[in-house]
Amino acid sequence: MKLSFLLILIVSVLSLNRVSGSAEPPNPKETKPQSKEPQLHQEKSARQETPTESTINQKSAYSLPNQPAANSQTQKQETQAGPPTDSTWWFNLIVAIFTGCLVCVGIGQVAIYIRQACFFKTVERAWLAVVFDHPFQPKVGAVNPINYSVKNTGHTVAWLKSPKLKGMPWEFGYIPERQLEPKPMDTLSTVAVIFPGDKFPLEGLVDIDFTQQMINDATTGRFIFDVYGYVVYDDVFGNRHITRFCQAYHPNGDSGSFTYPRESQPGYNDAD
Repeated sequence: MKLSFLLILIVSVLSLNRVSGSAEPPNPKETKPQSKEPQLHQEKSARQETPTESTINQKSAYSLPNQPAANSQTQKQETQAGPPTDSTWWFNLIVAIFTGCLVCVGIGQVAIYIRQACFFKTVERAWLAVVFDHPFQPKVGAVNPINYSVKNTGHTVAWLKSPKLKGMPWEFGYIPERQLEPKPMDTLSTVAVIFPGDKFPLEGLVDIDFTQQMINDATTGRFIFDVYGYVVYDDVFGNRHITRFCQAYHPNGDSGSFTYPRESQPGYNDAD
């Protein structure tokens, strides 16, 4: 109730203010009649001061050269920023296609150069082959030295790092399986520098404890053993390589030799 009463009171006060404002007497200064002579004088001066259409045209004509240079720059920017014409679009398309062709040709040439470099390294690198070119006759005991050599069949120098040889007897006439040792990648001292076409002699031990019966059976082919291992070397390009070998003993009278066993796995005789 108090709120409604207060609203009614405010509305009534506002309505009274409007009525009082509309009922105010006019200002005597504003309602005072004016004489005709001053009006005529004012109309005449207004006519003289009002510029004619020709005067406006003359002023605008004279004022055109005095416009700031920003308008001309804006017009140039608008003309330059307009939509491209057909000739411009075709020119940009041809440039883009030509640039893409150049990029493709460059990538192709780089790929060709990389393949040529890899091919050059493969052809010109050193290749070490293990050669068993010395006779071997086992003797009773665990110490049986064996002589063999490595030959560089490549076209550049090889740095021999690590030769390794072991012996393994066969059971029941079958070649035993063995775990391939990983290629050593750590820093190794150089055993020998082998030039292309040269051979370097090596010596190892067949670590089998031979008995006389084993030697007799080896002579008749009843007992078979092999030697296996690897040689590690670096080529002239700074790459590390390994040559694995596995060769079985072949009795041949007083001059026994070694040969590749047909039963061996491909990884036993491999080179990278």
